[in-house]
Amino acid sequence: MSLDAGFDYTHPGFKDKDGNLRVKAVYLAGNTKVPQEKVTVTKTDHTGASTQVQLLPGIVTDPKVILDTLKVKDGTESHGTHCAYIAAGTPVEGVNGLTGNTLGGMAPDAELILCTDQPDKDSDGEAIVDVSNSTSDFLDYMKHYAEKNNKELVVSYSMNEHSGWHNGTSPTSQLLGEFAKDNVLMLCASNEGDDSLLSLLRQEWASMTY
Repeated sequence: MSLDAGFDYTHPGFKDKDGNLRVKAVYLAGNTKVPQEKVTVTKTDHTGASTQVQLLPGIVTDPKVILDTLKVKDGTESHGTHCAYIAAGTPVEGVNGLTGNTLGGMAPDAELILCTDQPDKDSDGEAIVDVSNSTSDFLDYMKHYAEKNNKELVVSYSMNEHSGWHNGTSPTSQLLGEFAKDNVLMLCASNEGDDSLLSLLRQEWASMTY
């Protein structure tokens, strides 16, 4: 399962050897225009109280719709395709590495859920649907899918930002930490490496005590 941006849902690496799509769902958070499913999950707060919550719109599970680039498209970049292929790409005939062996992902038989923000926009280009909490909904949907289908869950999460505290107390850190307690393997990558981030990391390393 991958949280990222820049997916080519038609990529041959996301199909099995018979040409069937291995992407079981695409979650375009905030997109109300695509044919989609409504999903309700149970959320439990810090007091132990449970409530039923409908997830953000944009969950597409029909393979015909997923493969229809007129309906489902994420053409801003290619990072998501690249990372998802490394994790779980089907070996593509004729695409070989330096050793001459066919290239494929680490889990070529895995079922895939690909998640990205794609909210509807108004005439000024502003998001109509608030997707600020999309990471939580992505994780809730993945957990819902894994439990429903009795599957183990591995999540690849690409973070293209470095906001918040860097000591495990930020809301995102706490969200991922709690989620990973449920026997979920979280693979997190921070992709932003400009000078401001390097400077920040140097400051943090310098302030650490061992």
